[in-house]
Amino acid sequence: MKAMLGLSVVLLLACTATPFLFWQGRMSMEEYKTALAVLSLAYFVVATVYATRRKPS
Repeated sequence: MKAMLGLSVVLLLACTATPFLFWQGRMSMEEYKTALAVLSLAYFVVATVYATRRKPS
């Protein structure tokens, strides 16, 4: 469970950093769009799986 939480935090930080990388000119528009789409999708999948897992009793 902690690994899923850690992964979701890393993905959220990556989603947040992507616009700054584009703004600094380190990414093209196509790279920006692709990275943001992939990272956002991965974040929502991991966060949903983490949120719906039952805690062991």
